[in-house]
Amino acid sequence: MLADSDTDSETDVLTDSDTDALVDADSELETDCDSEIEALTDAFSEFETDCDSDTDALSEADSELETDCDSEIEALTDADSEFETDCDSDTDAISDADSELETDCDPETDVLNDADSLNDAELDVESDSLAEMKLEAEFEIDSTVEIIAEIEALKA
Repeated sequence: MLADSDTDSETDVLTDSDTDALVDADSELETDCDSEIEALTDAFSEFETDCDSDTDALSEADSELETDCDSEIEALTDADSEFETDCDSDTDAISDADSELETDCDPETDVLNDADSLNDAELDVESDSLAEMKLEAEFEIDSTVEIIAEIEALKA
């Protein structure tokens, strides 16, 4: 052991037992440090493994999400395309029905117009006939009035 310089005037000298104790302490310290280093290395390795696992899991989840999104986008695109196709078909059907209705209505409209024209012509003929009959009736009335006037004049 070391002698206390305040109490003893002898020079400090390490004995073999002191040296052995120091070597043992140094060896124990080195062993403790090695154990700590090994524990830290193991912990770091475990941490890296965990990180790699987490990274792999995140990568798989990202890939799965991307696949799901791609599927959803494809489904929406297909649905949109199908909707447009259906709308185009409906628009074509409505257009065809409208054309067919116009085609069906055109002859009927022509018949009605012809009938209207015929009615107008018949009315014109009847109107002319009535006007002529009126003139004839007025002429006959005038003739009858003249004959009556002549008869009256002869009676007088």
